[in-house]
Amino acid sequence: MATVPILAIVFAIGKGLGYGSIIEGKIKENLSVNTQFADAILSFINSYLNHTQSGIFIGFGLLLLLYTVIQLTANIEVALNSIWRVKNQRSIYRQITDYISVFLLLPIVIKVISSLSIFLATIDEDYPNFMVLSTTAKGIITLSPYALSGLLFTLLYTYMPNTDVRSRHAVFPGFIAGTAFQFLQYFYIHSQIWVSSYNAIYGSFAALPMFMLWVNFSWIICLFGAQLSYANQNLKSYYYIKDIHKISRSYHDVLLILIMSKVCKRFEKGMESYTLQGLSVETRLPVGVISLLTDELKQMHLLAFEGTNPDDVLRFTPAEDINSLSISLLLERMDNYGDKFTPAAIHRNNTEWETIRNLRARYIRKSDTTLLKDL
Repeated sequence: MATVPILAIVFAIGKGLGYGSIIEGKIKENLSVNTQFADAILSFINSYLNHTQSGIFIGFGLLLLLYTVIQLTANIEVALNSIWRVKNQRSIYRQITDYISVFLLLPIVIKVISSLSIFLATIDEDYPNFMVLSTTAKGIITLSPYALSGLLFTLLYTYMPNTDVRSRHAVFPGFIAGTAFQFLQYFYIHSQIWVSSYNAIYGSFAALPMFMLWVNFSWIICLFGAQLSYANQNLKSYYYIKDIHKISRSYHDVLLILIMSKVCKRFEKGMESYTLQGLSVETRLPVGVISLLTDELKQMHLLAFEGTNPDDVLRFTPAEDINSLSISLLLERMDNYGDKFTPAAIHRNNTEWETIRNLRARYIRKSDTTLLKDL
């Protein structure tokens, strides 16, 4: 749904900077096998821009255009944040400034790349007798799409997740994803020939199913590269994090008590609150594991995150008075954590249900009033 608005805003900015014909040429070049489909896309873009720039639609249309672009990019950030196990997204202000900046720069990048390709092609044609120069130009022209795609994916994996991603861990996955994307594009362009026989029946719409498959597989490649980048940076703890749901209930409880005890102690001493990295060093647990456990404690209303700005570094403080946070309270919250599933049969046997609950409570020690800060 966002394909046309994305192209429209790049096309509009490009026309304003004088790059409209180049961007139009790029679209036609990538859809050269099916010119009718390329013309249909450009027709949609021009129609979209005409509606957003005329009459009463000018204000609402431009806002809708920007909203669509920002929302799509925000969804990409949410997907990458999910891979990196980051719970907080960029603030609205940073979404608007960061995302719009990218789309303002995109037409300029297209212009620079096109100029470089033309320059190298000119060298290749004008200096055929210079073997080294001509061969080098041909090699650069051949490899430049792969290098550009790899660079774009590397930048995406480095800057889009709302966390600290080291560039060296995103380069290799970025170039793997970029190479796979170029092979997919090559297959997509040449596969249009296979569906050309359907043009007699469907006309320009014959290219639509292949286009939708191309979009789908492109994002599969993108997310696969993001997962590689995450695994690359968290290589030592990757399988530990993946298998954390397999740990026993008792070990899980011990980890939660350990984290809460350290947070409460630090708060009582008036020291600066723990960050994810700080807790990781103190407990010798991977950051990803700490992130999952602290999120559980937050859902239990035992931990709170400091700061009102989502872009701040996460710091943890007790959500309640540390003089009332005991081990028994923590265990009780853990027992009640999650959704309460109540089948219809329970309502018909309410007495039996209450009896079982009381029986279970009899075997759970709740008399221990030791405070977490005193452990």
